[in-house]
Amino acid sequence: MKKLNLFAALLFSGSVAIAQSNDANVSQEGNNHQATVVQTGSQNSSSVAITGGSGSEVEVTQIGANNTASFLGRQNVQGLQYQEGDRNFASAGQGSQVFAGGSIIEQIQIGNDNRATTAHWTQPTNIRVYQTQIGDRNTADARRLRGFNITEITQTQVGNDNTALLNPTGSSQYYADGGFVRQLQTGDYNYASINRAQGAGSIGGTFIQEQVGNLNRSTINSTRNTILGETIQIGDENVALINQFDRDNSAAIRQQGDENFGSISQTGSDNRASQWVAGSFNEVTQIQNGNLNNQRIEITGSSNTYMASQVGDRNFIYVNSRGTGPGLNSLTANNSEFMASQNGDRNTISGAMGGDNNSLTINQYGDANIVNAGASNFAAEGFLIQGNNNVGIINQFGNGNSATLNMVGNGNSATITQSAFPLR
Repeated sequence: MKKLNLFAALLFSGSVAIAQSNDANVSQEGNNHQATVVQTGSQNSSSVAITGGSGSEVEVTQIGANNTASFLGRQNVQGLQYQEGDRNFASAGQGSQVFAGGSIIEQIQIGNDNRATTAHWTQPTNIRVYQTQIGDRNTADARRLRGFNITEITQTQVGNDNTALLNPTGSSQYYADGGFVRQLQTGDYNYASINRAQGAGSIGGTFIQEQVGNLNRSTINSTRNTILGETIQIGDENVALINQFDRDNSAAIRQQGDENFGSISQTGSDNRASQWVAGSFNEVTQIQNGNLNNQRIEITGSSNTYMASQVGDRNFIYVNSRGTGPGLNSLTANNSEFMASQNGDRNTISGAMGGDNNSLTINQYGDANIVNAGASNFAAEGFLIQGNNNVGIINQFGNGNSATLNMVGNGNSATITQSAFPLR
């Protein structure tokens, strides 16, 4: 059954052409339908609803400003919303209507101050959502997306002062369940956010953020079960934040440029954190509270500050600021400061710094702490500092501690303080 509310005869031929300030409403029920709406002008409205069946195709095109397009779908639907102009709004799957398995939703907006949003409320298989915006001050958000076995979301924005959101504040949990989310932004003053994401059982998901430009900001907040979060930023004065809670999470930040800030915080068990930084005047922090945690920091450039902290059991920290070994960089690090703190059991730190006028401070509080070989797959023989006028300080307060500090160069200073008793 097919019900058409507007220009029925024209819809049967496959398209509708409408002038300014008009409304187009299409309602379809059944299988394998096609609906095409074309509107040119401003302040137009288009609404397409697939209320039953499967295999339908919907295409909506709006050229002009202040237009609105909405689309509700069902099983195995392919939908395209294309808007060209400023201050347009496109929505797919809002309300109680859902997209089910096999659906592909694509939203394209060219212009400024546009907004695209998509949502579905079921547990489908093989859902794909693509949101593309070219222009400034645009917003793309995907929310309440829950899927088993591949829910793929890609948000692409080219321009300045844009916002890409997965599960904005106030929306329900996003269940990754084998899903893949990618946010791509090119330009300045952009913001990318992934919020309230989690896996189900042993099935997790992958979240990738890539930003090219300056003064951008990204955040990933996820909870439990094999979540991989990775942020890549190329440019200056960018900020990357990853927060993960509850077992088996992995996080990585890669930054290239100056005056950037990267932070990873993990609470749970068996978590992994890594940061790669190339540039100057950058700040890196990694904090883990939990069990069986692993950290890796690779950094080159001048006047950088990096801090690693672990509270828990059997933790590992590996640091490489030489530009050799497993690191991706080929330069040394000068005028930089590295601080590490471990408060827990059987912790290990190893690594190396290369360059001049660097400062190393390691504080270990707990039992059986070691500054030596054995930090995961990237083990170094103790801690090595190469260069001139560097300072190395190791403080160990606890039981059964061991430290190896090797310094090569001129004008270096080494201090190791050990106590068999905890600091009081």
